[in-house]
Amino acid sequence: MFRLLLLALLAIVVYRLVRGARSARPVGGPPRHRALPEQRMVRCDHCGVFVPEREAVTDGEHRYCSPPHRDAGPSRGRGG
Repeated sequence: MFRLLLLALLAIVVYRLVRGARSARPVGGPPRHRALPEQRMVRCDHCGVFVPEREAVTDGEHRYCSPPHRDAGPSRGRGG
């Protein structure tokens, strides 16, 4: 009886290993990486950090990385 249980357990382990190895294989070759759309980066006029243009906070001609930096205004050390 013990031998039968051991064989059944071994069969289950082998089945799961084979099934796992099959699902891990790529079917159509290597995975394709999706190209991200190109984004224009702008520099924060307060701290100098670059952020995507669509995420920048603007105030007239000035661009900032966050509302607190917009409220603080351009950094004096950056010639602004």
